Amino acid sequence: MKRIIFILVVVISFALMGCNVVNRTWTKMSDKYSFENYYVDNGGVLRVNRVLIIPFTNSSDYAAAAKEVMDVFALELNKLNRFEVVNPEENTGAMLPERLAKDGAIEDGDVRSICEAYGTDAVIFGEIKNYEPYKPFVLGIKFSMISADTNRTIWIVDETLDASMKKAANAAKHYYYQQIDSDVYRSGLEVMENSIKMYTQFVCASMVSTINGRE
Repeated sequence: MKRIIFILVVVISFALMGCNVVNRTWTKMSDKYSFENYYVDNGGVLRVNRVLIIPFTNSSDYAAAAKEVMDVFALELNKLNRFEVVNPEENTGAMLPERLAKDGAIEDGDVRSICEAYGTDAVIFGEIKNYEPYKPFVLGIKFSMISADTNRTIWIVDETLDASMKKAANAAKHYYYQQIDSDVYRSGLEVMENSIKMYTQFVCASMVSTINGRE
């Protein structure tokens, strides 16, 4: 009798473990964010080795959004290991046109002259369209990479990720799962859901990943 009870306990334990595995696997396989508004010229992007990030402009109500988001964006762009990323402050021997540094206004010939001054093959312009640092987080960014050779846009993304929407919320959780040990996954979700800094990192990393095209 004792032997039968022992076998039943073992079987039930394995069954419960199996449920946990299925649960965790389902969570881990949540979809990445699928962007709808982006374009990549693969050939044009392949010819870019150095890229200059022009200070982002800000159309949101949060005054510090442009600088805070641009810093995270530059970090995520660096993680691609595809470009040498240059910020304007890194080259004191060159200066952006005053109107460009002030409000992002661009004129014909700007891209080529700026790239020559900074020794880059392309520039990235960005705009913070929406920024809500309180739950549910909202971050909308539009950025474009313009080639110095052709003066054409070779990479552009324009999207707003709203954490109140299931699509963005699930993708954010999936991103956090990839960044940490799965043993602390549940507590990690609380960080993602309560940290605008982590949410900004998720949005920027997701946008930068579009350079690989549709999966």
